[in-house]
Amino acid sequence: MDSRDGWNWSNKCYINIQAGKWGWAKAECDKGIALSPASHETHAMLLYNEGLVAQAAGDMAEARRDFLQSLTLRENATVRASLNGL
Repeated sequence: MDSRDGWNWSNKCYINIQAGKWGWAKAECDKGIALSPASHETHAMLLYNEGLVAQAAGDMAEARRDFLQSLTLRENATVRASLNGL
């Protein structure tokens, strides 16, 4: 359950990214995105996290797509740096 429109899934996802638990992170981000968050900020964070997961898996094309989609919802220096670093 996530009473915060995907925000809690984003937080859980990021915690597992930091722990290197990529499968858990992907599943949690997918759950958050499936909620179709109304907040552009929440949706952007979930997409950024998905991009980090894709990057760790070596799928640079997917990481680029996720980072670009995140940036269309909100400009963010961290996401922009991740995109430029691909």
